Amino acid sequence: MEVVRIIEKVLSPILQLKTDPGAQKQVGHEKEHLALLSRSELLTREQLADKAELLALGHSARHDRRSGKVLFKRFSRQALFLRRAYFTLAEAARNNEPLTPGAEWLLDNNHVIGEHIQSIKSHMPRGYYRTLPKLIEGMYQGYPRVYNLALQYIGNTDGVVEADLLACFVDAYQRRQVLTIGELWAVPAMLRLALIERITILTEVNLRARQERVLADRLRERVLEDETLIGTELLQRVIQLCDGDSTVLEAGAVPLLQELRIRGRPALLAVQWLEED
Repeated sequence: MEVVRIIEKVLSPILQLKTDPGAQKQVGHEKEHLALLSRSELLTREQLADKAELLALGHSARHDRRSGKVLFKRFSRQALFLRRAYFTLAEAARNNEPLTPGAEWLLDNNHVIGEHIQSIKSHMPRGYYRTLPKLIEGMYQGYPRVYNLALQYIGNTDGVVEADLLACFVDAYQRRQVLTIGELWAVPAMLRLALIERITILTEVNLRARQERVLADRLRERVLEDETLIGTELLQRVIQLCDGDSTVLEAGAVPLLQELRIRGRPALLAVQWLEED
């Protein structure tokens, strides 16, 4: 019951911060880390408990007074990135650019994200961090054991934080390894860290989607701005703007093809080149 009491006492503000359900799309094993936080898998209560027990069995930790410089630097970069991303997306909204549902979610929840970033800064001082047991092996070596616990919970619940489910996860973990009182009190801050990491991944995806749309629009406008171009002249124009630039081609080929097909036979050579490339 100690787990439930602590979680219910300090967790409630986090329940506001639920990541966009369409969120799919510096730890040593960065790809595996990103894959964990990007997944949209929803485990059952029983599966989540089994996952927690397996996690505990694989953990070896010891008290380590290191300050957590790497984790704090990582968090600081993410906080700055999210702030800049907000201004980028807000400007896009003011310009009436079409936004993905994920981008709209980020704009709507910016104030909540900011509150949680500030909470992490306030409730995870360096001195407190030093008291947390650190993992001694694996991809999260040197990171707090409770940080990995939070990452695994977020990664296996699609970013949904529910006090009862979290208590089940922590209780199951403690059937194999007992957490310190300090770790239990650190759970909310570590969950916030994990959620901020997940939201950063979501934001990167949405900014990339916006950049690809901007490139696609720009390519389409530049190719089609001269309506007198047909046949080989139109083909040369497409090659001039696309050839050698895989980013532009990947982003703009599909919408440009749609426009060129509408033109019919005069654009046939350009269509064939794009379809073959």
